[in-house]
Amino acid sequence: MAFSPTVVPSFISPEIKKICLNIADNDRVQFVDIEPRAKYTPNKCAYNAKDEAETVGGEVVFGRAIFLWDKVMFDLIGHAVVEKDRRYYCVTPSKMGDQKVLFVPDPSIRFDFDNPNSRLPSCEVAISKKPEVQKLLNVREDIRNIKIKYPVSSNGVLLSPADAQALSVLERQQTDLLSRVIYALHPLKAKCACGSAKQFKKCCRPHMQRVYG
Repeated sequence: MAFSPTVVPSFISPEIKKICLNIADNDRVQFVDIEPRAKYTPNKCAYNAKDEAETVGGEVVFGRAIFLWDKVMFDLIGHAVVEKDRRYYCVTPSKMGDQKVLFVPDPSIRFDFDNPNSRLPSCEVAISKKPEVQKLLNVREDIRNIKIKYPVSSNGVLLSPADAQALSVLERQQTDLLSRVIYALHPLKAKCACGSAKQFKKCCRPHMQRVYG
């Protein structure tokens, strides 16, 4: 069962500003319009922004896109947008159909366009103090540390046998911990994290209760 519990925050809270100041040394957080171009694809924001900036005579700005899993964690994902006439905008399509991204510039981020292994940084900050949340974040960090060794590709990546085995184990752990965290913290009357649009208590929770209760 696949879950996508993180969303673009609906407002800029003092907690978000504090986290951005700690992570990016900057609290100038802002909502940036997503204006996708047909020629650009998800997960290629650095290259998309570079091409767009060269086309319109703008500049690439690196920073972090901020996502929230309510009561669980913040996800700060390396991201690139375009600055033109003192305005930021994003040309990379959102997989979730978002029209805006919450963005904070991070001047410390560097990206080597000539290196196929170059990746933008990502980090997560726990909100909940439940041990399974920190375990989930640790597993996700281990997964990133394996994937970062290989080029970004839409056609799949050929991992070494050792990394492929380790990744398989970690991804199973991630799936289990993700479900445990959702069971423990997802609001009963909120829409289920699976995307069914049903209330959590009437959708996935009964099954989770049989497994984890």
